This record gives sequence, structure tokens and C-alpha cells, in this order.
Amino acid sequence: MENFIGKKLEQFLIESFVGKGKTGSVYQARDLNLDRSVAIKLLSPELAIHPGIQRQLAQAVRNISSLSHPSIVALYNLGNQNGRAYLVTDFVNGISLDKALQRLNSRSQFMPLAETLHIMAQAADALGTAHQAGTLHLNLKPSNILIKRQQRQSRPGDSTLRAMLTDFGLALIPETGIQTAFIDLHSNFPYLAPEQCTNGAVDGRADIYSLGIILYELLTGRTPFAVQSPTEAIMRHSVESPLPVRDLRPDVPPAVANVAYMALAKDPAKRYQMAEQMADALRQAGQALSTGENGAAVRPSAPPSTRTLAELTGRKKNAATPSPTPEPITPPKPTPLPARQPIFNSPALIMSETMPVQPQFDTPVFSLTAPLVEAEKKQPPETAVLASPPFPEPPAEQVITPLPVTPPQPTPPFAMPVVALQAAAEQATDVHVLDVPAQASQIVIIRQGRGPRKATLNKPQILIGRAKDNDIVLNARDVSRYHARLDWVNGRWRVSDLDSSGGTFGDGHRLPVNEPKTWLPHQTLQIGPYFLHWAATTELEAAHPANEEPQTELFLVSQDASQVQSTSGRFGVALHPALLTMMAGDQTTVQIELFNQGPTTDTLKLAVSGLPSGTHSLTQHFVTLAPGARANIPLALQLPSTGTLMSYRIVAGNYPFELLVHSKTNETETAVIAGMLIVTTQEQFSVGLWPSQVDDGDNIHILIRNEGNVPNTYNLVGRDEKSLVQFGGQRGRMQLKPGEAITQVVTIRARQRPLFGREQSIPFEVEVRTENGQQQVKAGQVRVQPQVPRWAVWLSTAIFVLLLSVLLVTAVITQGQAQWQYPAPTNTTPASQPLT
Repeated sequence: MENFIGKKLEQFLIESFVGKGKTGSVYQARDLNLDRSVAIKLLSPELAIHPGIQRQLAQAVRNISSLSHPSIVALYNLGNQNGRAYLVTDFVNGISLDKALQRLNSRSQFMPLAETLHIMAQAADALGTAHQAGTLHLNLKPSNILIKRQQRQSRPGDSTLRAMLTDFGLALIPETGIQTAFIDLHSNFPYLAPEQCTNGAVDGRADIYSLGIILYELLTGRTPFAVQSPTEAIMRHSVESPLPVRDLRPDVPPAVANVAYMALAKDPAKRYQMAEQMADALRQAGQALSTGENGAAVRPSAPPSTRTLAELTGRKKNAATPSPTPEPITPPKPTPLPARQPIFNSPALIMSETMPVQPQFDTPVFSLTAPLVEAEKKQPPETAVLASPPFPEPPAEQVITPLPVTPPQPTPPFAMPVVALQAAAEQATDVHVLDVPAQASQIVIIRQGRGPRKATLNKPQILIGRAKDNDIVLNARDVSRYHARLDWVNGRWRVSDLDSSGGTFGDGHRLPVNEPKTWLPHQTLQIGPYFLHWAATTELEAAHPANEEPQTELFLVSQDASQVQSTSGRFGVALHPALLTMMAGDQTTVQIELFNQGPTTDTLKLAVSGLPSGTHSLTQHFVTLAPGARANIPLALQLPSTGTLMSYRIVAGNYPFELLVHSKTNETETAVIAGMLIVTTQEQFSVGLWPSQVDDGDNIHILIRNEGNVPNTYNLVGRDEKSLVQFGGQRGRMQLKPGEAITQVVTIRARQRPLFGREQSIPFEVEVRTENGQQQVKAGQVRVQPQVPRWAVWLSTAIFVLLLSVLLVTAVITQGQAQWQYPAPTNTTPASQPLT
């Protein structure tokens, strides 16, 4: 491993090595410009050199850097120096949750419940902030949760520990071919949501499931499922039920265990719909823990040993007097319990399929649904609003009563009706069958699209209906002529349905005919399209001083819109269009209409789930509305263009989504409205061929990439005009998912080679065709050499000439030698004599 300690990346001086993961190595560094400690993550070279990954990572960093939450590690910068990409984040001086778990497990100890609930609530809050901004984590596990100690408490009575989520966005790196090689999937398997295992559509509820796994592990010391492979992940997360928490650790209160059960529901619709709801549930369980309201928790005779995170993360201040290490205590074996269903299969958590999913915490069961107890001789006890437990408990410990199913709300006509309200007679009646209200009350009546109207309730009996002779006239087709009656009995109002055709509903529950029910102040009574509330006159005047503001316009919606009412009708929501059809690269805006139908000012919180990550954004997540006020909130949608890495995650098909509107003023008031996004099919692919010129017998490489949003089958065919080329090794049919690529190796050979002559270039083509007829053609050339190369001919000629020359020279030399071999002529002249 290359040593970076002491080196600089721009203004960052690397000081020490922290750790290494699949996506890169982490170092502690010093920002020399701002003089602060930072963490630098040097990304793996494979990530740094790929331009598509770089673009995708840059987009993810832009999304993450905008997140601001004390439990999200701040992201400062994405840089690149000398080909090394790196991320710069805040440096967290603490301990990762997985290391804390390892230390606790090695000592057979558990983290204290109060600390567990505290840090899990902080993590859920952080997820909620990210989800509101359209950012999913999808890589949540203990190693991505850091624990540090703060200087002071975040809230009175809270621990000084702070959970910090890190590694947001790195799970967005695709995991196929060049994409998945960078993610450590084996460490993720135990924490994946069922929809992640089966490649289904994911939203923020997948992060909630992963957080539930971590909560289960903190409570029991083990994950719900031992998962080592993708097959096991699919089977266990999608099918198997985890062992109940209290079977493994009986001292855990039922309310705490139920938070984990609900987060671990297989069906996303049965989990918490927003991470903030899980955070609220964790804090409620923590408050019950601190006050001793832990339910019927069976504690073991020897409680399991616990060790605080403060001890694990803290520094030793007194080295001279070290604190003794407690001996590990083996947790008791779980007491066998009767067979029971997992909590997330409990009837109390399974809502009607026709009803929107409602949060399960603080769901009131109002006295309007209970039989009226008449008392003639003594004053009846004060009617109490009974609240269900924060979460249902397992059947073996508590009998769970299914929540009442709210009837479908009548859809009001979209034309403006004439609303006639006649005030009750102010003079006292001569018939004193009933008591006279000691203090005048007022009823607030709201009709969708209209401001609130008031009528005085100073008679012991009030008739409500469409007929003109009623005390309160509600002129609408869904209201019967004599619809309901109010009676003042023993200091309280009681409402009776007079066998109306449309029914009378109290906080969403239909009232029985001619059976009086107590109507408490600020409970909602629905008659047709009208929503009624009552309170003492002084209370209404204090809450809503008189004003002369004009009434709101009619709440009109188009035919392609969808409308719902909240739990008890205090606000209405419309989504239009509710059905959208888009193709890659398209952008559009969906209008969200909100209407406050209650008697008080309300703050509504909006969240969208089910849409692909990074494709949508809300201009605002909180809206405050006065009674009768209306707001229009745009929901912007934009699909990535075809061919980009992000587009591969958004395949063609139907994407059902939900808009959850939650009242911050009244926690039990929610509305869920469904919509559908249809992503149309787009076929697109790219083909690359290299090298384009090859020698006879060499290989070419053909790259085929599916850049569309649907799986496709491709056929590869090679050809040339004169059938002079043979193609070897190509495959006829290849199936590719969106974003997948495959490289084929094809051998190119000439069918015949000339004996003599020059080098020849034979053109050829490679065609890639889809089953729907789309095609792309790439051209190339193969160089064919003659069997006898030109140099061999020249060499042969040279040798022939040389041999001929040698023969000629040899002949000449031989002839010359023959001439020198003839004998010399004889001299016959007589010798001369000397003279005497």
C-alpha cells in the first residue's frame, strides 16, 4: 500500500492512517487553510479513472453536501489530484458502532437500553432529514454509524453521546461489471432490506429496515439472520421471521421490542413510513423506560451485564486508579414462550388494503366509538380519551384489538354548493327536557373550499340536516333531510345519527343509528362533505380572533387528480396528476393541494416515498395553514437521460408512490395519497469494435452495452460482400439488463490466400441487432498476405541471378585454364658453328 502520510492533497496535509474499505482508504488530515481536522477518503483507482463513475459520484456528493443534520457527517469536498479522487469529510473522534458491538460481544455484555434507544433515535432523525432531501443511504450497517461524545447534551436529560451516519451516497455506485466490484456485499447481506435483495423498487423504508436490523443487534447481541450469500439474503430477509427479541433477552420491555418488530416488517407498507416516526417511537420507549412504565417486561433473575458507550468511547482520566473491569455475566437462557406470530404479522398492524397506511403511535380510540353509558342518579365519570399503547405487543403477552377500519370518505361534488347555516335560537326554550348549556359553545363547520363557519350551541338540542327547519342547515346531496341530533346531557354533548343515508362519522368511525355517543371538544364530526368541531366560545375566541379575511377559493381538482381526507378529516390532500407517464430525460411537475379543514392552525409535514432516488424534489417539506386556508406545493420530477449511469437504475415499468402528509400539531392526523409513475420503454444500445484493422487470424473485440431501460436480447452477426472472410467465436444471442455490457472476442480469417501478389485488405462488417429490429453496424478490415511473400520472390530472383553469375564466371575460368595446357613448339634450326 502506498504511503500517503506526510503528503499533501491540495490544502490537506495527511497526518495518519485510519482504516481501509472496499471503496478506498481513510486518513486523518489537517486543512491548512482553515486549521481543522478532516477525514480524507482516497477512492480506489478503479473509481478514480472511470468518467461515468466520477460523474455519478459528483452528483451524489452534491446531494449529500446539502444535508445538514448533527447526526450526518458533514461532507466538505470532492477532489482529484494526479488521478487520485478523494472525499473530504468532517473528522469524527469516536468509535464505530461495529467496533463497540465487537467489544461488548467479547465481554458478553449489552449496551444499556437507554443508550441504545438514544443513539438509534438520533440515527433515525438523520435518515429522516436525508429522505426529505431525496437522498437514500442504502448501505446502512454498524460500521457506517460512528459514536462520539459531545460537550453538552442535545436535549435535557439526554446522553452526551451522538450517533453520526457516514458513507451516504457510496451505495449509489452500480454493482455490475465495472460497477459492483467496489462494494463489500458480504458485510451488507445481514442488513439489506427484502426489496434490495430481490432487486425491487427501494425508498426510504429500506433504510428503516436496515436500522431495525441494527436495533435488533444492539438489543440481542446478534443480527436476526446469519447471511453469507445472496441466496441466503433473499431467502432469510424475504421469507424467514426473526426470533422474538424477548425470547433472546427477556429484560427488554415489550414497547422497545415492538419498535424493532415494526421496522423489520417484510412489507414496506407495514413498516414505519417515515424515519421520524421510528425516532418518535424510540424516544417514547425511552421515556417509558426512564419512568418505569416498561409494560410487562419479564426481567431475568440475573440481569445481563451492560457497559455504556461512554465507557467504550471515553478516555482514561485517572490512569493511576483504573476502574475494575466487570466480569462477563452469561445471559440467562430464554424462557420458552407459547408459539406466536411475529409482531409485524399482528392484525393490529395490518391495515385494510383499501386504506392508507397510518402511523401506529399515539392512535387515539375516541369515546365516540364506545357505547354510551347512561347514568340517571349520579354524575358519570369524566369521559377519557383512551390511547392505544405506542405499539402493539406480541399476542403472547397482550391481547391486541384490531384498529377500526375507517370507511371510505364521501367524495364531494366539485361544483360550489350553496351552504346555508341558520344560527340556533338565542332565546331560551320553554321545554326543559334537557339541561341548558351553562356556557355557550360554538360549532365550527368547514366545507372543502370554504372558510370556517360558526354557529352558537346554546340550546339543549340541535338538529342538523338538509331541511330548512333544522337548527343547522347543511345543504349538500350527501346530507339527509334530518341527518343528526346533538343533545346536551349531564354537561356534555352527545350526537345521534338519525338513520341518515350517508352516515355520521366521528373521527373516522361510523356511528350506529339512534345510539347517542359522547362528542368531546375538538373531536371531528363528519356529515357528508362537512367537518364539524365544537368548543367553548371563549376558547374559540382565544384561539381564533375575529378577522375579515376573505374566504378561500373553491378547492377544485382536475379529473386526473386523486383526493383523500386525513384520519379524522382535519385536512384534505389532492395530488394531480396522480398518474404520470414519463420517458428518460423527461421532467414534469406534480401539484400537491393541501386544505386545512380543521378549526385550528395546523403545520403539515410532507414526505414522498416509492419514487426512484434522485428523481424528485419538494420545494418545501413543512406547510403552516390557517383554518380554511389552502396551499399548492409543487413536486418536481426529472428522469435521468438514457445512457447515463443513473438511468440504468430506473428501468421501464410502473412505480407506485405515496405522498404522506403528517400533522405536526396533531400527531395522530395523517393522510396517505397514492400515485403512479409509468416509465415508458426505451431501447438504446452502443457497440464498439477494436481494433478496426487486423491481420489474418487475429481477434477483434466487440463491446455491446445496453443503454436502454429494459432488458434486451442481442444477436451478433459478421459478414462481407464476397464471402471471403470467416468469423469464429461469435455468439448468436446475448441477454443484457439495463446498464450491463458484454465483450465478445471474434477471430477473423480469410477463406483463401493468393499464392503470389501483394497484401490484400478485405472489408467486413459486424452487425448487432435486437429482437425488435434495431441494429448497429461496425466496419473493419482484415489484411491478407499472399502465401509466397514478395520478399521471397525477390530473394529467389537474387539467388538465381547469383547462381547464373557464378556459372558464367566458372565457365570463363575453366576455358582459360584449358588454353594454358597446350605444349610449346620445337626449334629445328641447326646450331651455328663457330668460325675458324
